[in-house]
Amino acid sequence: MGHLDGSARRVALLSSLTWSSLTWSSLIWAVACVPSGAVPHAASTAPTPRPGAPLRTRSEITHPSGRRSIPPGSPVLSIPAAAAASSAPLDAPGGWASHGLPAYGVVSATLKVRPSDRPALRPSAALEAARNEFEPFQIIVVAGDEALRAVSLTHGAALTDAAGHVIDRRHLTFFRVGYYDVGTPSNREGAAGPWPDPLLPDVDAYVGERRNAFPFDVPPRQTRAIWVDVFVPPSTPPGLYRGSLVLERLRGPRGSARARDTIPLALRVGAFTLPSTATLRTAFGMDFAEPCMAHTGTPSCSAEWDEEPACELRARYLAAALDHRFSISDVAFQPPFGGSAGPFQRWLQPLIDGRGHTRLAGARLTAIRLDEQPDRLGRWLALARAQGFLERLFYFPVDEPDPDTQHDWAALRQAAEPLRRFNPRARLALTAALGAARRHKVSELVDIFVPVVNYLDPRPESGDAVHRADYRAWLATRPGRELWSYQSCMSHGCGECGDPSPELADTGWPSRVIDSSAVQNRAFPWIAFLHGLSGELYFAATEQLATAWEPNGLCKFSGHGDGTLFYPGTPARIGGRTHIPIESIRAKMLREGLEDHEYLVLAARRDRSKTIELAQALFPHAFACAQPVQALERARHRLFALLDGAGAASAEAPR
Repeated sequence: MGHLDGSARRVALLSSLTWSSLTWSSLIWAVACVPSGAVPHAASTAPTPRPGAPLRTRSEITHPSGRRSIPPGSPVLSIPAAAAASSAPLDAPGGWASHGLPAYGVVSATLKVRPSDRPALRPSAALEAARNEFEPFQIIVVAGDEALRAVSLTHGAALTDAAGHVIDRRHLTFFRVGYYDVGTPSNREGAAGPWPDPLLPDVDAYVGERRNAFPFDVPPRQTRAIWVDVFVPPSTPPGLYRGSLVLERLRGPRGSARARDTIPLALRVGAFTLPSTATLRTAFGMDFAEPCMAHTGTPSCSAEWDEEPACELRARYLAAALDHRFSISDVAFQPPFGGSAGPFQRWLQPLIDGRGHTRLAGARLTAIRLDEQPDRLGRWLALARAQGFLERLFYFPVDEPDPDTQHDWAALRQAAEPLRRFNPRARLALTAALGAARRHKVSELVDIFVPVVNYLDPRPESGDAVHRADYRAWLATRPGRELWSYQSCMSHGCGECGDPSPELADTGWPSRVIDSSAVQNRAFPWIAFLHGLSGELYFAATEQLATAWEPNGLCKFSGHGDGTLFYPGTPARIGGRTHIPIESIRAKMLREGLEDHEYLVLAARRDRSKTIELAQALFPHAFACAQPVQALERARHRLFALLDGAGAASAEAPR
């Protein structure tokens, strides 16, 4: 159905089959229940499979080494990647790119496709999204015995509904998927070799410059991916929108002709709207000098110390995080007074207030970390009170105190005293368990407890007790208290880079590492909903930004990518004139998980018991997050259906 040199007749046939005789719900549900199987666009010489022919299962998708990179039982297709489920699939005998022929097609965004993977494909994409939501998918291109040259993606027909409403093409963003080279796997769930992670934009969303993502070549017998983000503006009328994209490449013995193949796209826009600012608070760290050091080799993006260019670049990273629905909470180098005031007010204050340059209109930081220096507390607190963000400020003076020694706990008590003196409403956060804080008699000093997720919902074999009821009692004793959590190296094994983490205890958790599944990268907000958490703390978003492009350059505590969700987009590497953040697939999965969380919150207001049952069926425990893609997207579809019912509407306008 529409091979790389596809004829107009086949494209017309596909268009006539799409949506003409199926309701949206029956189509999506049919795809959700379809068994895993290969459905690639293959060259025209590949025979059509006989009716009833068995489809390949995920267990047949392997690396040349024989090691599976995609978990058995994972879907070959996301629910929203099945626009042509009613048409007969074309499958070349022997698998993908059979007989040395090229192929292309659509897969879920929640599937990491490595260069030698052979995922099943569909000829078109179908998406479901709320208003003010991003919804992604991937287009996979595979070369046969010969390389594919000058592959690129362009716009076809604009997304348009039956009434003529149009979603402007500028709301679709294209990326070439890049790869990070893993040396020693993060744990037994990972594997060595190239993994998809950096996303190089065609035209970036920060300053609108064209970069060098396209065109690209695909080596023989290799797979490459294109990532597509679709943003639904908050004013979009609900309904079904149809459009298309065009995949291009050179063909012919001398590359004298250009092949163009149409990929139909359909989008169901729901009758509900997501807020621009996430309901789940997030506080991700970022050292002030890290962006400039990675991009320019200087602490302030200038030969001489100059906070103006430093704050400008920093603001792009903060805006990138906000458009992925999380907050980088380390805002400024120091309290913004004197010479620091101007750059702070121009570049950073708008992101605190919701006036920044973000695609999510009105998005603002949900958490802001107080400067750790005691002599600066008063100035920070006064500024926060005057500017109206005191309730988002938190003080984090001691990290992971040793439960068996007195030193850290004494330091916590010492830090709390001036904080309360300057402002009794100021809040103190602690990355420790409630039980340990009570033993050291500091639990009443804490406003935000942040236990690691592994202790919030421990594995039975660990012998650790579950104390969720204790936290509920602590929360109830004083207004304004919050329970957050965090994921750490315990999600993959806290070893040294180069040493494997083979233990079963280091698997199954929500994870930010590159060589874990995309479902695990997306899972934490679901766990937060199930445990009633109001926030997530994460130690860094740019910890190893300066070495991100190097092989093994993102290894931290034996986990690849732990603490670094971006790559430095320098003009020398990506083209253009302006330095920008390069987003990772893991940042996209964090965004998708936070959007899932908004679905869960809205759905719980309509039917709480049903929503909790659905979420628990998908993720019964925090250590059981390595679920198939199909299971996650089936749950997501059910949430969409619950919210898109008659009279469904957002609980609040975008903010």
